[in-house]
Amino acid sequence: LIAVVCLLALSFITSCVSNETADSDKVAQSEIYQTYSVSYSMTDGKMTLFASFRFGGNAGTTLRLVKPSTVTWNGKEMQAENNIFQGTYYELVESGDPSVNHVFVFTDTLNKVYTNQIQLLSAEPLVSEGSHSISKGLEIRWIGPALREGETISCNIKDSTTTHSFTTTMKGQESFVVTPDQLKTVKKGLVNLYFKRTYS
Repeated sequence: LIAVVCLLALSFITSCVSNETADSDKVAQSEIYQTYSVSYSMTDGKMTLFASFRFGGNAGTTLRLVKPSTVTWNGKEMQAENNIFQGTYYELVESGDPSVNHVFVFTDTLNKVYTNQIQLLSAEPLVSEGSHSISKGLEIRWIGPALREGETISCNIKDSTTTHSFTTTMKGQESFVVTPDQLKTVKKGLVNLYFKRTYS
């Protein structure tokens, strides 16, 4: 038997490569590569709003926006951050309803405006805490709409030593089934179950 404890992570994920930084007014504005993401953790109820700008593609040099260039999230100006892993990026951490329409507005140094929107949909797992038989498998439903095109649901089951990951991308799916054969790799005992819904 495994005993399940449920957690939820809801996110839009992106990754970056270069950590070098240049000023945005030193490059061709039409060549700026924009990346936006919204992630929400049900554990602490926080949303992380992220934007980055690069020259030379999605792995190129990160850009620090030079006035009059700005980026806002739902009308709130985002401030520049910098670290050795990501270079320069823009981030806000907010509390609130993650299902609101997340509107990012980027204005370049030529005052051209770009608007991008992200909508997150919930996928709070519905599975009773307690004991479940590995031999019977595990069906998990979630609170929230069925999967859209371009979405992935990941079910991560962490036992005492390993995290086992299972994913589905089937449009219209409303539940996640982990088969007995898949569960054979999970150690008996207390496990944590993490759900993550990703839309790109």
